[in-house]
Amino acid sequence: METHGYAILDQASGIKRYYSAEVSRNLGVPTGGWTEEPKRALGFARKKDAEEFQKTFLLTMGPFSEVVPIVFNTPEPASEPRPE
Repeated sequence: METHGYAILDQASGIKRYYSAEVSRNLGVPTGGWTEEPKRALGFARKKDAEEFQKTFLLTMGPFSEVVPIVFNTPEPASEPRPE
């Protein structure tokens, strides 16, 4: 199943990197970090929400980042087990 939304992309270094809330948390950085894996990107349903997050939290961490449309592959809902 595909879910359409928006993500924050930074390609200032020439490499496409997406902002992810889960990256760097294991290193003690609670603000997240950048990943080259689109599936780990922090997703927003509305472009306005992504832009607001970008302006509020990523001024120093991603000053040249941009909000881009993205398709997230979400797992199919688990089916109910069949009675025997």
